[in-house]
Amino acid sequence: MRGRGEGDTNEYYARRRTTFPAWNGDDGYVEGEVAPFGYSLTLDLYHCDPAVIANISCVYEYLEGLVDALKMHTQAPPFVFRSPIGYADKQGISAWVPLIESGISVHTLEPRSFATVDIFCCHKFDVDVVLAVTKLHFSPQDIDMHEIKRGVRYYQD
Repeated sequence: MRGRGEGDTNEYYARRRTTFPAWNGDDGYVEGEVAPFGYSLTLDLYHCDPAVIANISCVYEYLEGLVDALKMHTQAPPFVFRSPIGYADKQGISAWVPLIESGISVHTLEPRSFATVDIFCCHKFDVDVVLAVTKLHFSPQDIDMHEIKRGVRYYQD
């Protein structure tokens, strides 16, 4: 049995194809409304659980769980990295999962028990689901959230 980070992308795709159904194509478009190219959600998480933001496996599991909860589709498994030694003020984890719909990234800063989550998606997604999964996983005491429509002129002539 292989561990995380081992194996190749084609094997990963083969396993995931049996797990996720095809995207139904609903991009949230409403008749008469000019849809943006996509949607971004940024979360700044303050006073998180120190054991979670310092743990590579926990951040990996968060990305996998969020993708599943949002019913999105991965292009590859999450990429998760720890900051190199020598950057004490930046000690933490950076992670990203590429999606068919775009991507999700997470950055943690252990010295301040702080984390950021950035989601970019080409269709609307359930912000309440993101908040529920994020609160359950990181246990932040406070959250700043920003929603942004991206590419608002993308579909204009």
